[in-house]
Amino acid sequence: MNVKHLRKQLMAAIAMVVVAGVALSSATYAWFVSNNTVTAQTTNISAQSNSAYLVIQEKTETQTATDSTSTSAATAADTTAVKLYPAQVVNGTTDGTYKFESAYAAKASEALEKVSTRFTVGTDGSATEAVSNNYAHQDTFYIGTGGYDGTFSNLKVESVQVSAADPKKAELVNAMRVLIVCGDNWTVWKNNAEVTTVAKLNEGGNATTDTALTAKYADKASKSIASSVSKGNDVTVDIYVFYDGAEGEVNSDNLADLADCGVTVTFTATPTQPGNNS
Repeated sequence: MNVKHLRKQLMAAIAMVVVAGVALSSATYAWFVSNNTVTAQTTNISAQSNSAYLVIQEKTETQTATDSTSTSAATAADTTAVKLYPAQVVNGTTDGTYKFESAYAAKASEALEKVSTRFTVGTDGSATEAVSNNYAHQDTFYIGTGGYDGTFSNLKVESVQVSAADPKKAELVNAMRVLIVCGDNWTVWKNNAEVTTVAKLNEGGNATTDTALTAKYADKASKSIASSVSKGNDVTVDIYVFYDGAEGEVNSDNLADLADCGVTVTFTATPTQPGNNS
């Protein structure tokens, strides 16, 4: 097997970054799983890939990018338990934007909203307002090459998994939502699926009806949230975790229990240029 063949294999590989967070309980974690390194041995040639690889780094006061010290695991410094009010991410008033909304319940024991009580969170429904008003929890990560050469294209969300630390609260897994923002691009996920509709009270005020939620991508075909990641060009990803108030598990009687769930967000990107760090 020659070096040229190795590089072809590398180009076809998929690099994976995994961000995991117990975002609403005691800690948040992030790590990277690399599967794009190839090593071969022949009778007279030893070759291995020295291309770029993806790493992930949590944002802190002192860390503003990935670097050579970024590794496959990073533990978030924020270990504060957070309890949240229920909310939804809906289409914004401007094309391609979003905003946070909430509503009051018709009854304390059910998730159906009361007529004419829907409101924009904060002054403009921004993610920043949602966090400051306890409707969402935020963690920020950098995804990059750690200073190594090479380029990746089409960074996208591959999957989202939600888990409950307390088995008694497992039903709240269905209610958790994850807003993933990269620059102007964004998408909302629930456990094992992207969210494409949200439930709102219908005009009769007696049931909910689905309303479209349109994510914004860097590229619609690939559903990428960033076109490329390369040396010195990290991508910043903000992850907001919240509970959808339209889910049956979310109501005023159990607001105190809206905690102790976590998420695992898996990103994938395609290596497009072998690097050379020699």
